[in-house]
Amino acid sequence: FFIGVYIGGGLINLLMNNLSLVIPIVAIVLFLLFIRSIFQFLDLKNRVYDLYADTITYSEGFLSKNYSFIPMENLSDSTLTQTLVDKIFGLYDVKISCQGSKQEIHFKNMVNGPKLEENIDRQISKAKSLVGTEKQQKVKQVQTKKQAAYRARPLSADTRFTAEYRMDGKRTIVPLLIILPICLILFPLMLFWIIFLVTQIIRMSFTRYLVKSNSMEQRYNFISQKNAEFTNEKIMAVVFKESFIDKWFKTCSIHFWSIGSAENIKFTNIKKTPGLYESILAKSGIREQDVLYQMNSNFKISEMFKSTLFITIISFFILIGSLFGTIFYNSLFLIPLGVIAFIYIIVAIYKSIYYNRSKLTFYKDFIYFTRGIFFVEFYYALYDNVKDITTVKYPFSKLGSIKFNVAGEHIIQQGKNKSMVSNHFKINYIDDIDTKDELIDMIFYQRPNAQEIKQIEQNIQSYSPKPILFSKPDLANSLTGLIITSVIIFPLIALLPLTIPLTIWWVKVKSYSIQPYRVIAKSGILYKKQVSIVFNKIDHINYSQGMLNKMFHNGNISVNTTGSSTPELVIGNIDNFKEFYEILKKYY
Repeated sequence: FFIGVYIGGGLINLLMNNLSLVIPIVAIVLFLLFIRSIFQFLDLKNRVYDLYADTITYSEGFLSKNYSFIPMENLSDSTLTQTLVDKIFGLYDVKISCQGSKQEIHFKNMVNGPKLEENIDRQISKAKSLVGTEKQQKVKQVQTKKQAAYRARPLSADTRFTAEYRMDGKRTIVPLLIILPICLILFPLMLFWIIFLVTQIIRMSFTRYLVKSNSMEQRYNFISQKNAEFTNEKIMAVVFKESFIDKWFKTCSIHFWSIGSAENIKFTNIKKTPGLYESILAKSGIREQDVLYQMNSNFKISEMFKSTLFITIISFFILIGSLFGTIFYNSLFLIPLGVIAFIYIIVAIYKSIYYNRSKLTFYKDFIYFTRGIFFVEFYYALYDNVKDITTVKYPFSKLGSIKFNVAGEHIIQQGKNKSMVSNHFKINYIDDIDTKDELIDMIFYQRPNAQEIKQIEQNIQSYSPKPILFSKPDLANSLTGLIITSVIIFPLIALLPLTIPLTIWWVKVKSYSIQPYRVIAKSGILYKKQVSIVFNKIDHINYSQGMLNKMFHNGNISVNTTGSSTPELVIGNIDNFKEFYEILKKYY
């Protein structure tokens, strides 16, 4: 940094020919660096961590003090990292994640980091998790027999199976050799190909995947070191992935979703040995069971147009324009017509095959989902780890999609920005979407057998409980916000005759209700959306009032589920927000 400042100062000197300006700049920068190093030194010297059998306590800071403690059952996984500079001084960073992303304890610059991580992992494995178990508090139900909650029993996880895996060499290198001729033809790509090849060889040589008695671990140790370990009890879902290339080499990849880490552990390109999937699933207590209920995608060409309504409308206008252009001007206008028709045919054929393989199966304790043609994915998640579901009904249709949110989050890279999204999987083109949301929640909550599920589905109305409390948002907040925005962004005022009716319509279709075993939110004008959270998946709730809320005497309620850094459901701008909050708190 000093060299950079010195060179920069020299350039300024050349441009301004005034050395008297350079010396003070360099002196100020060096002084600030010195002050920063002192602060960092004092910060590190004042960090104290204590590891007990059931708790981790730590204190940080020398000006502003931070004293914290975290019970061991709240911890989910650990990551050990060591940069090149750390290796020189024999230091390690150990990061322990809590049950929720962005909630970490960072042990910075530690000696004997591997031993520290080992001790922490041992204590985590002994502690009973707060996730994956139903709450035992009894709540008065409207219909005692129909609404009785299922009491989850601890599943017996396999602790005997252990193994070590490495990336398969042929599976990793051969695909790169296949694209080598293309890179030779497009020679500028050759440099990137060589860099990627070297990277893959290093990964393959210095990465190990370990299946331990009570955890899964990924180890990498080359110039830098990084070890990530998830305890089996905190693994929320297991995803097996197989591409058409994996079929050639009899390999697969396994992804483990944790409740506390924003990065998944990935066993990449490992050999698919007989019984591998069953052995890995048994580590989380998932074993073969009888099928209770099956839900498959029902793709139709007509429904494809409805599910992508806006794209369909745009395509329709392009087609009409092409026809008019062909009739009145030139036959060249047929080209867009032919291109759009060709794209729709290809997409329809692909989706027909793809969604014919999209299947969702419910077992006694877990849910299984599979999809894909050339890249096939198999998802497994225990019911207790699914925190909420979202259904979306397509316009002018009885079909829709269902998204299952699993406890935990992962990072999505969008250009230079990173965002956190909930771990999830989604199935599209499901029949009778209006009834599926309630049926699935009943399966999660009551755990009926196959015969009972069939009876519930055939007569869903009689099993639907009456709302305990119903509420709708206030129009005033949204309309005031719209008008203020239109005044600030002046051209938007001209659109008010259109945006005001749309805003009123958009708010009017929203509703929130508390039922005896869940809270639900409905919204959407064309695409009807419903979010439902069963009470035993709620971690905490809170209410708040902004400036507009205080002006119009309403408020907001945030519903947070375990393993999320942001609220899973925001009940906004309702007049009876305090009553809604108290009743929801009482039931959940």
